[in-house]
Amino acid sequence: MDCGVGSSGRFNLYSAAKLREAPSLYSLCLDSVKDMILFGDDDLSCLYQLLTDIIDCLIPRLPAIALQKFQDALPVNHENEYEVAAGSQRKRKRCENFETAWMTLYKSRFSGFRLIKPMDCSYCHTKRVGTHDFRNEWQELYWNSHIQKCLSVAAEKAVLPYFKGCLGEIKIPDSILLSMGYKQCGSYLEAEYSKLAYHCQHFGLYVRRLTLQNVLSQTETCHLFRNSKLEALVVQWIKSKEQVEGVGKLLSETLASLRFNHCKLSSEFVTTLEGSSNT
Repeated sequence: MDCGVGSSGRFNLYSAAKLREAPSLYSLCLDSVKDMILFGDDDLSCLYQLLTDIIDCLIPRLPAIALQKFQDALPVNHENEYEVAAGSQRKRKRCENFETAWMTLYKSRFSGFRLIKPMDCSYCHTKRVGTHDFRNEWQELYWNSHIQKCLSVAAEKAVLPYFKGCLGEIKIPDSILLSMGYKQCGSYLEAEYSKLAYHCQHFGLYVRRLTLQNVLSQTETCHLFRNSKLEALVVQWIKSKEQVEGVGKLLSETLASLRFNHCKLSSEFVTTLEGSSNT
């Protein structure tokens, strides 16, 4: 192509540069699959029949909510024809891809991230029959930090004098929803996704550590986190017997650490705490 030196030459050079920047058909197809995962309600397990190389390229492109849905759809004892040939090394690579994706999402969203060594993947390192479940600590860190942000929003609203509603009905700001990957479009169900109860129900399973303000120390909070396996709990500014009872209902067999900050606990409060404990 003759680019010349005049205005037409500059135009041709500019056009060539823009063409080089245009997304490839492959990239556009991956984005289409990403949107299907994000907004679709169909069974996603069929996507694992895609070529392994395609899946490996798809995983890092997914926002948090899509990555969670895609990982949840992984069939039990999944192996496509390509992974059967590759053996356990390919399975381990798949687990590492998920871990790396969660680590990247965590670091990009939450500042001051804590460097840790993720726990060994039991799916990769032991023979487990009938399950592919494994503990991905980066995934836990992501959703634990997400829920903590949601609780901070809830505490700010619940402490207001005119607040009379349920904690679970508190709306989560759009900024948090967008950071997860939710988009405002035809399939965006604001009434469902924007409530605190939805986030606790779907992501509370990954919560291991929580810090609760006194206004959140109530029976409803225990209900919101009924599926959680808390290992550490910090409560702040406890002032009333009702709040102590709320803390007691959060205690469980998995809880290894309980700390009170800025709390003056009388002997009566301690007795109430022991009496309301679920352990």
